[in-house]
Amino acid sequence: MAKLFLSGATELREGTFGTPTVTSSPAMLAQLTPAQQFDAIAISVNGPKAWSLDLAFDVRFTDNAGDANYRLTLRNGVLVYIGRPADDTAAASIGLTKMRMLQLLGGDTESPGLDITGDASALRTLMGVLDAGDPDFNIVSPDDSSKPKRTPDQVRLTRMAVSTSRTIRHLYVVRA
Repeated sequence: MAKLFLSGATELREGTFGTPTVTSSPAMLAQLTPAQQFDAIAISVNGPKAWSLDLAFDVRFTDNAGDANYRLTLRNGVLVYIGRPADDTAAASIGLTKMRMLQLLGGDTESPGLDITGDASALRTLMGVLDAGDPDFNIVSPDDSSKPKRTPDQVRLTRMAVSTSRTIRHLYVVRA
């Protein structure tokens, strides 16, 4: 928790500093559960672009014990999933392995190992509303690229003002 606080404080004082590590190694990605993969898809959905879509997919992982099945639903710009048996109410049913899912998330819709039954264009529609992640996202401050970066003198003056304000508050509390 302290690291998050310090990262946020650094961002407020000096601007964004980017992601210090790359977490896309194949060994790490192979450890993701299907739920974590679906979470990665869900946070990549561009809500305004996907607002009018109403899509449902049945996803079956063929490399898990018992062939795990999930229902993915994209409605009102939000993607949700639930583990449940496949049925014929989905626009498309997709059968694949966990590693093939990672390739699909990378944009590979043509390689073998992707078994789609039903409306294949629904998958292309879903892929069309996913945004790439931004490794330089802001932790606490909104994205304001028009705002000029503060100079070291401005940062020093801000710190002095905060320090002075705290001292005055402390003196007021002590006297009261």
